[in-house]
Amino acid sequence: MSLASAVHSGPIDDLYATLAHRPEVISFAMGAPDPGVLPTTVMAALVETVIGKYGPAVLQYGKTQGWPPMLDQARTLLRQRHIHCSLDRMHISTGASGALHNVAMAMLDPGDVVLVETPSYQPAIKTFRSLGAPVVAIDCDEHGMLPDALDLPLRCESASS
Repeated sequence: MSLASAVHSGPIDDLYATLAHRPEVISFAMGAPDPGVLPTTVMAALVETVIGKYGPAVLQYGKTQGWPPMLDQARTLLRQRHIHCSLDRMHISTGASGALHNVAMAMLDPGDVVLVETPSYQPAIKTFRSLGAPVVAIDCDEHGMLPDALDLPLRCESASS
């Protein structure tokens, strides 16, 4: 399978496309809240404040690691929670999928096998596959992955090593 074929449309993409024409439907499956409850007034005030303080350059692309004032603030908050971390060990993501992609890029090599719970977060599966990692679904119950369900995938992985 080519890496490009790993990022084809999936069930969430299909759901977005279907519901794009049905604004009266609020689907909790997609992680997209009702636009009417989004804090647009607060966000507008924050944007105005940040641009006023840092200028329009704040809207440009910046360091991959994240915007330095935000990293400083995050480090302050972490320290208040007794978590000490240097700035070079921190990364601000653009959301859950962006963070997952960055971590997967740093941790996975093509061919590394990723075990996921069934059901699993489809954007994660798409990310792992796009990086050349085969994904193996493991059956679960209310407590997590079933140990017996891990037996065959782990035996197959150790046999191929």
